[in-house]
Amino acid sequence: MLISRQPAQLASLIKAQWLLISQKPTVTQLKQKFYHTSSKNYRFLSDPENKGSRQAGINFDTLGCWNSRLELPIHYEESIERGKIIPKIPLTEIGSATLLGRRKVNEDRYAVEELSPNLLYFGMFDGHAGTEAVDFVNQKMKKSILFWLNQTDDLEEVIKQSFIDVNNQLARYLLFSRSSNFHCGTTATVCLLKNSVGLVIGHVGDSCAILCRQGKAVRLTQDHDPEVEEEASRIKKCGGFISLNSLGRSHVNGRLAMTRSIGDLDLKPYGVTAKPDILTMEVCYIILCWCSVRNGID
Repeated sequence: MLISRQPAQLASLIKAQWLLISQKPTVTQLKQKFYHTSSKNYRFLSDPENKGSRQAGINFDTLGCWNSRLELPIHYEESIERGKIIPKIPLTEIGSATLLGRRKVNEDRYAVEELSPNLLYFGMFDGHAGTEAVDFVNQKMKKSILFWLNQTDDLEEVIKQSFIDVNNQLARYLLFSRSSNFHCGTTATVCLLKNSVGLVIGHVGDSCAILCRQGKAVRLTQDHDPEVEEEASRIKKCGGFISLNSLGRSHVNGRLAMTRSIGDLDLKPYGVTAKPDILTMEVCYIILCWCSVRNGID
């Protein structure tokens, strides 16, 4: 990476790395440092593609900074490895909210946790048929992820195994507690954010993840809906059926409006699986939202 750069670019990158290692500045401090460099260096920073034109303010965007008004610490190792500044995202910069609305009981749950200095966990769960399943899953998912993190470094495998593990735990809990509520279940959208940029998403159901990129909302997950041909085919192969309710919406066996979930034990033999779809990518800003919020965005 260093060999392919121009001498001026190489000098600037070395300077940036030295600043990261020796002085450990914040994002704003580093921006001020670069703005007060010599005119020669400033020309390089404002003309990263060496086209002979200058644009005020482009230098820091080129380095990969987020909003410069935020006093965020810098992720030093990741910044040096990628050759651009990567902010370290603290939990204090992450927002979360839920609203009861017109329902009598709020069946939405969410979790935001720091599992390690370089790994954040986000979970969003939308329960149905009571809060028994959603409360259980919200409580157990983090513990299951921590367990599987000790078994493998593959975050995709961690999420996959955690979903299946928590579903099995819920099944045992309902059976041994002699609960008759085998209709209870929940969606699950779980994200692991590594080093502030590496995102792994696993989800079942119709709660979604939305990425904000260049000011536009980009949907990352697809609903597990009975109207999706691949999903409906699996249900039918397992002996289930798809029917319409009075509003014309498709349901599995006339009961569930999604084809994957955690819980819903009575529908597991008919293809309603807890196996998640998984996506890995680099991110800048992401939103997790329940179906009611998602419908407003769509």
